[in-house]
Amino acid sequence: MPDNIEKQSNRRAFLMMFLASTFLIWQVPAMDFLERMSQGTQRAVDIVAVIGGLLWVVALIALMVTGGRKTGSPATRAALEDELVQANRQTAFRTGYFAMLVTTTAMFGVAMFGDPSPRDLVHIILVAGVVTPMYAFAFLERHNG
Repeated sequence: MPDNIEKQSNRRAFLMMFLASTFLIWQVPAMDFLERMSQGTQRAVDIVAVIGGLLWVVALIALMVTGGRKTGSPATRAALEDELVQANRQTAFRTGYFAMLVTTTAMFGVAMFGDPSPRDLVHIILVAGVVTPMYAFAFLERHNG
């Protein structure tokens, strides 16, 4: 049973890393500054964004299928949702909040010395707020579990 719990915990951590990475692959090409930087067609950037979006949807479905239903014994479910996991979630949430504050401060500085679009600034802050807690949770699960 401990092997099954560790296997499921590792799978959850991997899936969080995969979700965060595919979200980045989906969102970063959609930012305006890449369009302004590109010299020619946006076709390759659009293809990368679509592939990232599709992979993100597949990963979300996998997360819902493996984590959304009640699998295993009550002891296994309890072990996968223990106090350490709850503490890791809280730490990851705080890390994401801090990352949004730091990113917001950095974007404020960028806006003072440049002329970025407001859409880019908000997009970057949002992506930081979504991706950072996922990576933090996966990191904590791997190193604390």
